[in-house]
Amino acid sequence: MLKLVPLPSALLLALAFSAPASAQTGAVVPPIIGFPATEWEAGYAKPLDGELALEPDIYARLIRYARASDPATPEAQRRFIGDAEAQELIASFRRDRKYDADEIDAMEELSVSTVRTLYIQRKGDKTSRTPIAPMPALMNALPPELNAMWRAEWDRGADAWPGLVKAYSTDAKKFAPLHARLRASGQALFTEKWRASSAANAFAPFVETLTLYLKANDMLAAPHKERGRQLLFDVAEDSDRNSEGKIPDFLYDWLKPKG
Repeated sequence: MLKLVPLPSALLLALAFSAPASAQTGAVVPPIIGFPATEWEAGYAKPLDGELALEPDIYARLIRYARASDPATPEAQRRFIGDAEAQELIASFRRDRKYDADEIDAMEELSVSTVRTLYIQRKGDKTSRTPIAPMPALMNALPPELNAMWRAEWDRGADAWPGLVKAYSTDAKKFAPLHARLRASGQALFTEKWRASSAANAFAPFVETLTLYLKANDMLAAPHKERGRQLLFDVAEDSDRNSEGKIPDFLYDWLKPKG
């Protein structure tokens, strides 16, 4: 029988990082198969400054659907972009089955749920820089894509753990969107494991998953080891909050870093 050991409750992530794509439409959204986070470091190093560098076809699509209103150019007024158009844009991002740094940056920029003007340009063509308006449909559709990218890393288990800890070791303020994605995707995994757990099975799905990552964490150097424990504590606590506080604290609160 699996022995239970005293194994932190976290801040709720912003809606943009955790709400399902169906939150506003009521539609049933199929699971998203995430891509590996191959260029996350360069992608998240880019600031959320409202500047997007895009492949020509994606640039053309955004110009078509989301040019900022300009009274001097009525023919360029923004057209409505809904779920279908959002999925078309996502398909363009996904076509080569990976996200490069500019695509990660662009998706994060388009996910920001504040009213602001964005500026897009074709890669390598500064003369194409054009303002566009924010698009609520993309604010709703893109976060699940980004979370799924990181969930794909979590699902690789111990092999991906050093990379996850490296990502969570970045500056929390400068890399705030990255940290939110790591926590949202980890929370989703641990929430699934908790829902499969009960006193009858000794909470095995939850505990065994936590143990898997703890063993991988023990292989890391000391500074990264502490950060790995922090990540596990944060996602376990987030999962507890997401489960209305039903996860027994003793399963994970011993991970809480001192100080």
